[in-house]
Amino acid sequence: MEHSIEITSIDDQIPLLPQTKQDEIEEGWEVDPLKEIHVEMPDNLYDSSIISSTIFKVNVGLRESNPDAYTPKMVSIGPYHKKNDQLRPMEKSKLLYLRRFLKRKEGLDMHSCMNELQKLEKEALNCYDDIEDLNIESHEFCRMLLLDGCFVVEFIRERCEIGPRREDEIIKTNIGCIYNQMIDVT
Repeated sequence: MEHSIEITSIDDQIPLLPQTKQDEIEEGWEVDPLKEIHVEMPDNLYDSSIISSTIFKVNVGLRESNPDAYTPKMVSIGPYHKKNDQLRPMEKSKLLYLRRFLKRKEGLDMHSCMNELQKLEKEALNCYDDIEDLNIESHEFCRMLLLDGCFVVEFIRERCEIGPRREDEIIKTNIGCIYNQMIDVT
């Protein structure tokens, strides 16, 4: 038993597409019309930058609906808000966290970390959506990855009290609102 669904226009009840092989033959179709559709694919369809983008800018419409909700108040992690002058004071704290991070492992220094990050730079850049618009230089991007990455690791260690007790807090978070603002980083 053969089943078919016929798609017809409402006005004159004429089928819009051939429904069976017999219909195709009767209407002069030599091949399946859907197989004849040729769509030109862009050259960069399988470009890894399209496939691996996982860090996106907030949609303009959403951002405009409540700009304060999507603008960091204290610290910038990543390139999107890097040039915001209001967030510059935290850069000094990031350097202190970097220094503490590097002290923990003998033989680990900024130069060796930067060399490793340069090897991963293209892969890291591909994670960001619309990074081209930011005009960020290679060395600056790798430096940002190092500072921001060490900041995140050290800040979490500090907040969770992981590590030696003798380490001083770099960012004093006795005031609840400061800590809450730190958590809302975008």
